[in-house]
Amino acid sequence: MARGMSAGPRDYISDTGTITTSYYGPTYSIEGSLTFHLERLAYSGQEARLERLRLERVEARSRITQRVIDEIARWSKATTEERDSPEGTEQRADATARRVAAQMALDVWTAGWFSEYLEGKAR
Repeated sequence: MARGMSAGPRDYISDTGTITTSYYGPTYSIEGSLTFHLERLAYSGQEARLERLRLERVEARSRITQRVIDEIARWSKATTEERDSPEGTEQRADATARRVAAQMALDVWTAGWFSEYLEGKAR
């Protein structure tokens, strides 16, 4: 609690001497309260939402990883069939189309890394 001016006599010293005055006017007081919410420091309502977003992100990465693995398997199988098929046959053309489609899908899923990897490996 804080007080503005306290009541009672006061001495003021000036060039001409000491003057004593009394002040019995109104006093001022200020009260306040401060509340801490410790449970909000330990757990915020935002945490549940953030955790859900984190889990969704982990699941999305897992799905992308699985799709890349599936496409690599398709690409590998098509590459083997293309290599083992006689040139000019429909079987080879079909294998080539599946290899190219898988390679294009892998480029999309890996942001172009797969084709760069194949080019580097071919050198």
